[in-house]
Amino acid sequence: MNGTLPIVLVTGASGFAGSHLVEHLSGHYDLTCWTRSAPPPDIANLGTWARIDMLDREHVRQGILALRPTAVYHCAGSAHVAHSWRDTAVPLASNALATHYLLDALRRAGSSSRVIIPGSANVYAASTRPLREDSVLGPASPYAVSKLAQEELGRRALTEDGVDVMLARAFNHIGPRQSPAFAVAGWARQIARIERGDADPVIRVG
Repeated sequence: MNGTLPIVLVTGASGFAGSHLVEHLSGHYDLTCWTRSAPPPDIANLGTWARIDMLDREHVRQGILALRPTAVYHCAGSAHVAHSWRDTAVPLASNALATHYLLDALRRAGSSSRVIIPGSANVYAASTRPLREDSVLGPASPYAVSKLAQEELGRRALTEDGVDVMLARAFNHIGPRQSPAFAVAGWARQIARIERGDADPVIRVG
């Protein structure tokens, strides 16, 4: 660890959003990256990587005690709306329970760390008008329910435990490293295979 730089923790650091965040933060902070899987090779040398299961409460607690971060970007979790219907327990565990364990670990450590929880615009009810921050909520999938639960856990940690939590509601974002299970990434991969001559010129959607 570099004692002269603020200590920043990124959970879910090998995922789509987390990996790009690691690139953005690298060199500016003493960066620790938590992941369940191996990091993408092109960022494996950025920061200090650790295998942490966010659903292992004691592992999370010990990790926070040892690290005592200045800031936490909590990118770990399940992110696919359609997949959330296959097993509704998965998003609830990955998004809500894992967040509870993280916030509880920070509280128990007496941490003054700021925690950024990137939620989802899926917590809003369907609308034909532009959404505002105070628009009506109406999560319509297990994923959306889990993200609203995650928000409420963050709000409770802020108001009752004094944890410095910032909540955000992200809309769709796309880019390199995104799983082709997502629509735009899937179409982009099909187009690339067609252009290489590896597939017939037909794009499958839905």
